[in-house]
Amino acid sequence: MHVKVKITRCTLWLLVIVWAVVIFCFSAQSATQSSDLSGGFIRRIIEFFYPGFNLLEQLHQAQIVQGFQFLVRKIAHFSEYAILGFLIMSAFMTHKISTKQRRRYSVWIGSFYALTDEFHQIFVPGRAMRLYDIAIDVLGVIVGVVIAFLLGLLIHKFLFRRK
Repeated sequence: MHVKVKITRCTLWLLVIVWAVVIFCFSAQSATQSSDLSGGFIRRIIEFFYPGFNLLEQLHQAQIVQGFQFLVRKIAHFSEYAILGFLIMSAFMTHKISTKQRRRYSVWIGSFYALTDEFHQIFVPGRAMRLYDIAIDVLGVIVGVVIAFLLGLLIHKFLFRRK
């Protein structure tokens, strides 16, 4: 195996581990910390698109932010795991196994991590293990794997096309 392949493989698996730690850190936040983080993010987005938002009454601002909480949190779940799926699939692309195995292993590993991460939330104050979050996470993993697969096909097509 070439040194470049080894370096690329190690780097990609290191990115998988780093991203898994990032997900774990988000999941380790208490319910209050997590709500404050997503609420602050939502508030900044609303302020950007609606400059008069700060002129509204505090209660009305809080209600608007609260109205977006569920959606933003589920999009965050999906996105975190789409990135994880993408990274796992990218790392498996450096291994000499079939494409079917790459996809299967990537989905299995990403899904198993989603399950263990949701289980971990049982022990975090105010958090819980939710089956619909696992489903959203697994869907994110699958989408990330598909994107990595399609991107790999495109790259291969353009790098190795016949002239």
